[in-house]
Amino acid sequence: MRKKTARAIFFTLLACSIVSLSIGFSPSVVHAEGEVPEIPVPSATTYVETAEELTDNSEGSTGSENPIITPAQMTEPSPSQKSVENILDLDPWYFCVNDTIDGIVDGICHYSSIQAAIDDFITRNGHGIITLETGTFTENVTITNIPNLTGLSGMDPFILTIIEGNLQIQTVSGFLLQNLNVQGGISFTNSTGPVTISTLQATNPVGNAIELTNHVGDIIINSTNVYGSSGYGLRIRGNSGSVTIQSSTMNENYTGASIFTNGYIFIDSSTMSNNATSGLEILNADLVFISNSSFLNNRGMAVAGIGVLARGPIVINGITSNNNKGDGILLFSMTGDIFLSNSEFNKNGMYGVRVFWPSENMLTVSHVTTCDNIVGSAFFMGGSRVGTIYDCAETDAQISDLFNHDGSSYQRVIILNQTTLKTEFKQDYPTLVLIQDDSVSPAMTIASISFPNSNMSVSNNIQLSIVETGSLPKPPPDTLVRNSQAFMITATDGNGNPITEINPAFTICFTNSASNSTTQVAFLPVNGTAWQIVEPQTLGNQSCFQQNSTGTFVFGTRTK
Repeated sequence: MRKKTARAIFFTLLACSIVSLSIGFSPSVVHAEGEVPEIPVPSATTYVETAEELTDNSEGSTGSENPIITPAQMTEPSPSQKSVENILDLDPWYFCVNDTIDGIVDGICHYSSIQAAIDDFITRNGHGIITLETGTFTENVTITNIPNLTGLSGMDPFILTIIEGNLQIQTVSGFLLQNLNVQGGISFTNSTGPVTISTLQATNPVGNAIELTNHVGDIIINSTNVYGSSGYGLRIRGNSGSVTIQSSTMNENYTGASIFTNGYIFIDSSTMSNNATSGLEILNADLVFISNSSFLNNRGMAVAGIGVLARGPIVINGITSNNNKGDGILLFSMTGDIFLSNSEFNKNGMYGVRVFWPSENMLTVSHVTTCDNIVGSAFFMGGSRVGTIYDCAETDAQISDLFNHDGSSYQRVIILNQTTLKTEFKQDYPTLVLIQDDSVSPAMTIASISFPNSNMSVSNNIQLSIVETGSLPKPPPDTLVRNSQAFMITATDGNGNPITEINPAFTICFTNSASNSTTQVAFLPVNGTAWQIVEPQTLGNQSCFQQNSTGTFVFGTRTK
C-alpha cells in the first residue's frame, strides 16, 4: 500500500517538471517514456486524491507485495475537454483520459501485469518505452507487431526488475531491453531495426537464455550476464546485420554464444567460460574482431574455447583461452587475412591454436603463447604466414622453422583506432599496422599497412596517425566518396631528419565491402598542394597498392 502523502508529493514534483519519479511508493513506479507535453502548475485549489481514496477505487492495484505499472507523467485531474484533445493529439498513452483501468479519471493508469500494460498500450495507440518498477512479475509476456512500442526497461539499473517467465517479442521494428532479470528466456523472431540489450540478466533452465531468429538489423548487447541455461546462452540465427557484444558474460550454459550472421561481429571485454560445450561459435560473418576477452574451462570435445568461420578477415587481439577440453581457438577464413596477437592459449585438451586460411591470404601472429596443450601447440593450413608462436616445450628455433616460410621470426602488430590515434616505431622489424574504424558499430578494420624490414644499419623511424578529414590543410577531392577517416604517414632517418620516401616500399590494403562500387585512394604528399588519385589492384574485397612516399591517405569508393 502507498503512503498517505505519496500522491501529494507526486503532484508537487510534477509541477516542477520532474520527468523521472521514484517517490514514496511501495515498491516503485513502472511507466512509459516518450514525448510529453508541457504540464501547467496546479493551482492551490487543485484536488489531490489521498492514498486511501486511490486504494479504495483502484481495481488494478496489487498491494505492497507486487509491482504496478503506470505512465511516467500525469496531467491535472479532471482536465478540460480542450486539454484532453491536446493531450490525445500528443500522446494518449501517457494520459489515461476516461480511464477504464482503475476507474478513476486522474491521468494515471494502474496495471496488475506487464501484459495488461502492453495490451492497453495497443488500445490507446501509445508510443515509447514501458518502464517497469523494481519488483517481481510472475508471468509470460508476449509482444507481437506493436510498431510504436520501442522497449521494456526496468526503472533501476542497480536493482533489476525480475520477470519470472519468458519474454517473446515478434515482428517489432527496433527495440530496447534494459535493467531486467528475465528468468525464463528471451526470444526475438522476424524483427527488424536495431535491437539493444543492456544491463540485463537472463537465464532459462529449459532452453535458450537469449535467442534472435530471422532478424534484419544490428544487434547490440552490453553489460549483460547470461548464465545457467540448458541451451544456448546467446543464439543468433539468420541475422542480416552486425553484432556487438561488450562487457558481458555468458557462463555456465550448455553453449556460451552461437552467432550466425552475414554482418560484422565485434566482441570486446567479455567472458564466455565454464560452458558444457563451446564458449563461442561464429559462422558466416563478413568480418570478426575479438579483443580483451576470456574463454576458460569450456568442456566440449570439438571447438571448446573459440570457433570462428568467417567469409572475410579475422582479428584476434588480447585473448585468453585456457583449460578448455577441446581447442583453445579454431579459425577459418574463406576470403580474408587472419591477425592473431597478444593472446595465450594454454593447457587445452587438443590444440592451442588451429588456423585455416586461403592460399592468397596471410596469417600474421605476434606475441602468442601456446603452452602445455595435450595434442599440440598449433596446426596451420593455408597460404603465407609470418610471426612466432611460443610453446613452452619447444625452442624458438624449432618454432621458427615450423612456422615461417620466409625465415622471419617476428612481426610487430599495431592496432590504431579512436583510443590509439597515433603510433611510432623503428623499421627494424617487419611491422603490420591495422587501421580500425570505431565510428561504426561494430568497429571495422578498414586498412592494413605492412612495413618490411629496412635491412639498414640505421633504421627509419615511422610515425603514423589517424586524422579527421576536416582538419586537413586541403580537403580531399569532391569526386571521392569517402568512407574512412584519413591517416598520415611521416618518417625520419636515424639522425631525426624528415624524409619523404620510405625504402623499401610499404603495402597498403583496404577492405571494400560495397559490391556496387570500386575502391579509390586519394594521396596528398608531405608538403604537397594537390591530391593524387591512386588506383589499387583489387582481389575479392581487398584492394592493395604499394607506396614509398610519405603523406596523407584517404580511402573511398566510387560507383561503378
